[in-house]
Amino acid sequence: MSSREDPRTIRSRMALHSAFLDLLKSHALEEITIRQICSVAKVHYTTFFRHHPSKESLLEEIAAEQSEKLVTLSLPVVETDDRHAVHLTLCNFINENRALWSALLNGGAAGTVKAELLRLCMQPAIKRVPKKTKIPVELIVISTVSVQLEALSWWLAQPAGQFSVKQLADMLDELVYTSLK
Repeated sequence: MSSREDPRTIRSRMALHSAFLDLLKSHALEEITIRQICSVAKVHYTTFFRHHPSKESLLEEIAAEQSEKLVTLSLPVVETDDRHAVHLTLCNFINENRALWSALLNGGAAGTVKAELLRLCMQPAIKRVPKKTKIPVELIVISTVSVQLEALSWWLAQPAGQFSVKQLADMLDELVYTSLK
């Protein structure tokens, strides 16, 4: 059994993730210390470093997992061709996890999120985009993901409630689909 499959390793990893996510709900990323994460996770300080060299590394791992959840949630909606439903799904998921996504997009993991979303979206997009488009599929995916992430980052930086989920979904519809016409 590899150390990744060891139940203690899995429990520690899950506890660190959970603790970090809990702390992000009430603290800014820069305020959170590794000692706090360990305390909330109920793991020894050195255990943290068996899993991650820094809290940024932990954030990047969580970013990759959250990106995968987001794509897994969105892909079935994409298959319906209801563009507005895709953006509502995306915005609702981000809003339900607002503190986490604020930390991800505005606190140090935006590059990881973007790279992971591009990786996860590229193959499905290649299968869906008509072959006769003048714009390379890769550029369509890069542009779409970039616009969506920048809009989400902007929205998360606004005071909560200033723009509703529906308003943001409407803005995303206009930003993404107007530019692709």
